[in-house]
Amino acid sequence: MNPRSAAVIQQGWRCALARRLRAQLGAARRSFQSDEANRERLKAWVDCKAAAKPNDRRRFEAKAARRLAEVQRKRQTAGLSCFAGDEVGANIASQAWAWLPPGIGLRNSIERGRELVALRPFAKGDVALVERCAIDAALGSAAAGFTEGAAPGDAEAAWAAMVAAFARAPPLARRRVLGMHRHPVSPAQAAHLASFAAKTATTSEEVPSTGRVAGTTAAAWVPLVFQGNACDAGGGCAALPVLGSLVSHACDANTARTAVVRASVEVDAGAAGDVIVEFVCVRDVAAGDAFTVDYLGVQVGTI
Repeated sequence: MNPRSAAVIQQGWRCALARRLRAQLGAARRSFQSDEANRERLKAWVDCKAAAKPNDRRRFEAKAARRLAEVQRKRQTAGLSCFAGDEVGANIASQAWAWLPPGIGLRNSIERGRELVALRPFAKGDVALVERCAIDAALGSAAAGFTEGAAPGDAEAAWAAMVAAFARAPPLARRRVLGMHRHPVSPAQAAHLASFAAKTATTSEEVPSTGRVAGTTAAAWVPLVFQGNACDAGGGCAALPVLGSLVSHACDANTARTAVVRASVEVDAGAAGDVIVEFVCVRDVAAGDAFTVDYLGVQVGTI
């Protein structure tokens, strides 16, 4: 390729990135203006109600906060279909930056790698991110093997459930999962995983090759992806969020994570869409700040 052609290609990429950034900033501005307008209307509603019943002001304020949160959730409803398990959704899920909620951007950090950042101010109580998990593995009695240092038998039972959930996912969703961060392991655990993967490949044909990653390699990687990114959805279910895995850890986090299990369905391994994870701001988040969450803290609910 001659230098002139390379310069034209680079210029095209710069223009495409600039258009995408302008679109993200425009969506962030519109979502912020919408939130502020809704906040003002709800404040006026609270003042009107509290004027007649002053002792019930806190109840009215709580109701207004729930209304605002519901509006913010509905604004992100379109994004939930991105991880529903169909081919189109899996194609979007294979590239984390292809869909981002209004007001949220993606940047590379030297210390933390890829992370989600605020493109607009978020107030305490705002719903920053709602995501339907790409894969949820029903570990059941094998949940004890999900923790590091578990007995070999328990660990292999949990790994088998994770690999089974991975095998049921669409091809492009599997590719996205294999591209996620993998938890570092000791040499002993790496050898154990290699032995498990080899045994899985010879006793089962359910671990498909994904892209250039062979089924044996995928069987060794998937447990590490779960260990580094999954959240506990309750009832022995481990759920893998795609965008949620890009929220950095912090003990003094600015968001709280809630895993909501749909009560109308029975959680099944690999049945994407059974678990919805949402991140709610626990304090004000300024534009440019990274979203953080305490990985050890998660609330579980049902809808």
